[in-house]
Amino acid sequence: MFCGEGGLTKGHVWPEWLEAALPSTAKFHFQAWGNIKTFTPRFKRPHPRNPVVRQGHIASRKPRNTCAKCNSGWMSQIEEAAIPFVRPLALGETSFINTIGQRAVASFFGLICTRVEFLDALTQAITERDRTWLTQYGIPPFSWKIWITKYIDDPYLGIYCDHFGIQLISPEEVDAPPGKCNTQATTMVLGKLCAHVFCSSVWSDFRGYSDPDLCQIWPPTQFDIDWRFVRSLSETDVASLAEALVRWLPTAEK
Repeated sequence: MFCGEGGLTKGHVWPEWLEAALPSTAKFHFQAWGNIKTFTPRFKRPHPRNPVVRQGHIASRKPRNTCAKCNSGWMSQIEEAAIPFVRPLALGETSFINTIGQRAVASFFGLICTRVEFLDALTQAITERDRTWLTQYGIPPFSWKIWITKYIDDPYLGIYCDHFGIQLISPEEVDAPPGKCNTQATTMVLGKLCAHVFCSSVWSDFRGYSDPDLCQIWPPTQFDIDWRFVRSLSETDVASLAEALVRWLPTAEK
């Protein structure tokens, strides 16, 4: 998945320490790929796919797609570096996030987002070049956009992931046949922390959404975040955020 080498082992998509950090969510977890519920789409989707609710904590997901060297090396370093920042955010215990913490959280969600993509081959959009960058530098490419905000609503949404992979084409290619996804948006909720990750190999100047108002942590802004004044999203808000990119598409209502 990252280095291209053999000797694949089972690795956690979500780190094991989440099970101890969020015990109230240990009974099941929710994952979805391209499932739309905030509007009626009129564009072609890769394939119909219903949301998946699985028994057991999300940390139990262990696909065999990474090697032992990556699992125990740079991937483990990203996950461990994020613990002091992600855990208190997920538990609602943090009031201030400095730039070092923002970098650690961005790298953590960049890694999770990349791993989530490999659970559904038809909607993969992250390029090999971007995966190589993450492997070599331990941070997302600077072309990516990552935002975080608070989540306050039904505690059973404690572990949630919604991934959209799409193919963007130019007006000159409007009749082009369906192909590999080149743009993706993934929304994740861990307890009281919500993250949204965007990347694209064809849309380099994406600036984000006008609503909701999110805190950008990647690329780095060099500003600390006072978490007390960050907007809180409800379950409905999270669903709207997850589908914000595809709802914007010029073809969405045509």
